[in-house]
Amino acid sequence: MIIELTPEGYTADGKWRLVPVEATKEMMLAGSNMSYMGSVESAKKALELMLKAAPLPTLKSRYDWSKIPAEFNWAATSKTGASRAFSNSPDKLEGLGVWFGGGGILIENVDACPDWRESLERRPG
Repeated sequence: MIIELTPEGYTADGKWRLVPVEATKEMMLAGSNMSYMGSVESAKKALELMLKAAPLPTLKSRYDWSKIPAEFNWAATSKTGASRAFSNSPDKLEGLGVWFGGGGILIENVDACPDWRESLERRPG
């Protein structure tokens, strides 16, 4: 499954945010600054403050986008380990173990993907 995040760590619909499993010191301080506790409203406000204080996610790409021409916005790795960049989102050809989008170029991949079917990535930004 591919989940795209905004630079702030939110899903496209804004309903989910990627945050650390363990709250940071800044998150704990933000949540504890509530003047009173015990109500649902104060709990919601504390959560809101903690989410705002959460650090932004640092996501590592398996591809070196600085070496991929700007007109290519997608990259994927086939079952054999060959990586290609595509202008448009490619189709997964399950039976052949490849991604097909027409006009793809071979690229160097930075980090191996254990399952080629999960290797599709959109250019960050």
